[in-house]
Amino acid sequence: MSTAYQKMTSLCMNIKNEIYTDIEIHNQHILPSFIDLPNLSASIYSTELCNRLRTFLTACPPAGPSPPVAELVIVTNDFQRDLASWKISPVKGGVDAKELFHLYILVWIQDKRLSLLETCKLDKVKWSGVRTQHSTTPFVDDMYDRLRETLNDYELIICRWPEYVFVLENAVADVEKAVVEALDKQYADVLLPLKDHLTPKKFGLKYVQKLAKRSAWEFC
Repeated sequence: MSTAYQKMTSLCMNIKNEIYTDIEIHNQHILPSFIDLPNLSASIYSTELCNRLRTFLTACPPAGPSPPVAELVIVTNDFQRDLASWKISPVKGGVDAKELFHLYILVWIQDKRLSLLETCKLDKVKWSGVRTQHSTTPFVDDMYDRLRETLNDYELIICRWPEYVFVLENAVADVEKAVVEALDKQYADVLLPLKDHLTPKKFGLKYVQKLAKRSAWEFC
């Protein structure tokens, strides 16, 4: 899978280089002026590349923003950005990096959210009495590391498409809420056996009457 993504990344870079070469040829004024070689070739290349990328992603759907996948996302976005900077006219059906990866990114974030929420379940929370160097439980430290790792994984995507911050922020907020709820339940179970000792005893009426009679006899 990693090799396949690397090959698609190389394909994107090679096609971009071909278009840049056509721009250099056009600037040499070798062809008649009415032939706009860069735009002609870019329309063909971009459409063909988009179709190949879409077919490839369907056949080998990315499970998450792993390094090979992230590299393909970056190169695809750079391809689109470079064509715009070279004054290449947008092509209908051409490469649109965000459109190609949009649904996958949403699925990645949702899957990560569900995975972290599963970790927060009460039966997965252990070692409540153990403390770490930060005066927290291993569960809290582990969840903090997982959240930090998640944010780092999506840094490259957020830098290119900041609108995904809101989706990621909502997922992180749900996980933080689940962490607090898990800790509440965990410590509630720890304190439950102590409730009998903390709650004032309630005596029945007969027991109170018996004590009263005993006190009366003692007084006599």
